[in-house]
Formats: sequence, structure tokens, C-alpha cells
Amino acid sequence: MDVTKITFNKTICFINRLFMTVGYPPCEEENPPTLLRYLIKNLWFFVAYVWIFSVALAQFLFVATRPFEANIWEYLVQEVTVGYCTVGLTKMFMLAKRRKSLSTLLRNFHRIWPNQVKTAVDKEIVESYMHYNTMFAVWFSGLSVIMGYFWNMIPLGEMMFYKLVYGENIRALPFNIWVPFDEFDTAYPYVYMYLLYSAHTVVVYHIAFDSLFCISISHLCMHYRLLQENLKVVVDDPKEDERPSNAHENMNRLKSCIEKHQCLTRIRKYIEEIFTDVIFMNFFVSSINICSVGFLMATNRGYHAMKFFMLFLCYLVELFLFCWFGQELIDNSSSVAYSAYESSWYSTTQKFKKIMILVIHRSQFSEILTALKFWDISLNTFRKILSASWSYFALLHTALAELPYMKREGGI
Repeated sequence: MDVTKITFNKTICFINRLFMTVGYPPCEEENPPTLLRYLIKNLWFFVAYVWIFSVALAQFLFVATRPFEANIWEYLVQEVTVGYCTVGLTKMFMLAKRRKSLSTLLRNFHRIWPNQVKTAVDKEIVESYMHYNTMFAVWFSGLSVIMGYFWNMIPLGEMMFYKLVYGENIRALPFNIWVPFDEFDTAYPYVYMYLLYSAHTVVVYHIAFDSLFCISISHLCMHYRLLQENLKVVVDDPKEDERPSNAHENMNRLKSCIEKHQCLTRIRKYIEEIFTDVIFMNFFVSSINICSVGFLMATNRGYHAMKFFMLFLCYLVELFLFCWFGQELIDNSSSVAYSAYESSWYSTTQKFKKIMILVIHRSQFSEILTALKFWDISLNTFRKILSASWSYFALLHTALAELPYMKREGGI
């Protein structure tokens, strides 16, 4: 049966389109062989990366040049934005550095993509599972980019509100940066556009990286599901087949399943090599940022609280998606052992049974992705990070409540 509802290229084309807006070439392509062609092809990517690096540096300088007693809420907001930019820069730096591994990973997925399947069940697995996950990633990416623009255009709405209601001309920026001139003077429109594209680039760095991870895990889980179905019918069922079971055909099918399982294990190692350390950094920074945004949300009222609630949800969703897809891999890889046991192994030769025992034993060890061997990427880790964030929040709330110079006004 031909798989027609979805193709491999459809599962990653939206990620390539996101990367195109920040100058990053298609993910499955390797770097050009010559330095000149490499520089020409990646010119806009280098420009955009330096652009964002300068913004992150300017955010840090803004904090460093202000007295700590000025406004604690202002510092927390800057900590969140600097952390977000830093993680985004790290994500793209690592993807650029590991471009060869990334292109190898995607070529492997392309090579084993099932254009044709044997049964209607296999076709349903490929088309439904991958179509659902791809559409989810597309909607998630689109909504995240829209949310990024909405968040960074809120100051425009504030300025219009003050102009229409109070008749005041005020100027505000999406976030604070240090510049060697007055950013609210004649250069204000250019500074705002500079920050707006910067925000778009950072959001794309995050969302494209996260979507790439989720789609890679979706491909891997889809192949594990196909492997489960193949193992269930690896032996001719004597109850459904009038002719006796063919030991040679059974063994060939089993060898094919073992080779597929080994291939998926190697691909899992590629995925961990590309994503593991960045996800560790993302988990660590997110635990702090969730705490900071939660504190800002809890200590503000009305409109400002709603703004930080939206940001709080964005951090939670990003963290949850990593852990959800990591859990998907754990569940699907561990189910291989059950599928092997459900086959008609009892009607085969002694040699086949011994090999099947080894297959079941090996499959009982789930394929677990880790964040630098420190955290498993699973729903249990999501719970642990939220627990740690709550502890940080309680400590922050207790400590700041005792400071004599706490101020509520400004800085938001």
C-alpha cells in the first residue's frame, strides 16, 4: 500500500520555512564544500545571529549599568529576557555547529521513510500519527510566532491607549536595552523595529529548534510503532494459515526486525548527540524563568498580571513539549518487548525462540533521551522541574519581602 496522505518532506518543510526567515539553510542540506560558498549561503544567518547577540549584550549592559536598588521587578523582567535570548542563541549555535550530524539524521529518516507499507494498520500508523504530529507542530509554531509579535507590540497598544484616554504622548519599547544614545528621541522608530525583528529571530530560534526535536522524536516513535506491528506477525500464525510455518521466512523476518531495531537505536543516539546539552540548558534556565515570571504574575495586578500569565504559559508549554515527546519515545520503545511476546513464537524452532528471548530482553530497556545525563527527558522530569521552580518561587518571595527598598511602580 502506498502512503499518500503525508510525505517525509511535508513533515519538515514548515521548519525550513521558519529557518528561512532568519537565514538558516534547509536542515537536510550539508554545508557547501568551499569556504566562499559557505559564507555566501550563510551570510544572512551570520548577520541575524550577530544582530541577536548584540541585543542580548545590550540587555545585559542595561542591567549592569543600573543600581540594584532601582527596581527589583525591572531586574526580574530583564533576567527573563536575557535568559530567553541566551538560550535561543545557544540553540542556533549548536545547530550550526552540528549541521553535519543534523543532515545525517534527517537523511536517515528520509532513507527509512515508509513510502509503501504492507497492511492497512501500518498505513494508518504512518499517515495518522505523522499527520497529527506535523499539524500540531505547525500550529504550535505559528501560534508561538504570533504570540511573540503580540507580546512585543503591546507597547504600541499602551501608547495608543494613553494618547486616546489621557492625551499623553509616551514612548515604550518591547524590552529594555542599553544604547549609547537616547532611544526615545528621533531614533525611536528604528530602535523599535530593530527590537521587533530581534524578538522574531529569537522566537524562531526557539520554536524551530523545539519543533525539530519534536518532529524527530515523532519519526522515531512512528518507526517503533511499525516495528511493533512487524514483530506481532513475524511468525506465520498456524491458526490463520493452512500451510505449516516456514522457519526460514520466519527467521528472515525476525532478522529484518532486529536490524530495524538497531537502526532506530543508532538514530536515537544521533538525536541525543544533537539536542542533549541544549535541552539541559533549556531545562535549567526554564526552571528559573518560570519562577521569575510566576513571581511577577503573583505580585502584579490586572493588565500586567495577564501579560505575565501569557508568558508563564509559553514557558510551561515549551517545557512540557520536550518532556511529552521524550515520554512518547520511552513508551513506544518499551512496547516493542510486548509486541514480540504477542507473536506466535511458541510455534517456531528452538533457535528462533532463543533469539526471540534476546530480542525481548533487549527491548525491555527503554530508549531514554537525557539532558546531559542529568535529567531524563520525560514527564517525571517535567514534574521535578515544576517542583524546583515552586521552591525557587517560595524562596524568592520570602527573601524579597524583607527588602526595605521594594518598589511596585515602574519597570514593567
